[in-house]
Amino acid sequence: MAFNGRVPAGWWSGTWAHLWIDGKIPRLVAVPAYRPGTMRASDKSADHEDKHVKITVETTVAAPVAEVWRAYTTPDDIKQWNAASDDWHTTAATVDLRAGGAFSSRMEAKDGSMGFDFAGIYTKVEEPRLIEYSFGDRTAQVAFAPEGSGVKVQVSFDSEDTHSVEQQRGGWQAILDNFKRYVEAKSRSR
Repeated sequence: MAFNGRVPAGWWSGTWAHLWIDGKIPRLVAVPAYRPGTMRASDKSADHEDKHVKITVETTVAAPVAEVWRAYTTPDDIKQWNAASDDWHTTAATVDLRAGGAFSSRMEAKDGSMGFDFAGIYTKVEEPRLIEYSFGDRTAQVAFAPEGSGVKVQVSFDSEDTHSVEQQRGGWQAILDNFKRYVEAKSRSR
């Protein structure tokens, strides 16, 4: 399959997971091989009702909840942290933060070799506590919980079946770690 510049729906987490294989950006034509000890959503038993595995990543951000919420939901902030590695970036972001509102982030390799839109619809918004959204046939939930002198941010999302759960978890965790670094640096500079 040749890369035509368009990424099929549902490839978002897999694309980021690719970024962390040997620390290099791969081409989309090279799907990572199944490795023993990893599980893809397609490996689940046939009698399982849900085709997606729920994956959770989390971090604790040393900043007030209002700052954490704002950085997660403001397009200008999203463009600063929404990448899993230094050789990718988000060039555009839109947010209509309400149930039924749409969001979109344009993610691109800095060398211009590939890019894609990660987009969806918010299904539930409870400021500053909870965001739920759907993207394609998948869903995600982002919970913000004050904890000590910071905020625990927990993201749970449905897996896709192209990449292992381990790869998807690694990619989404890298983005969340980048978010933590960005918010904490911004909070310290105030």
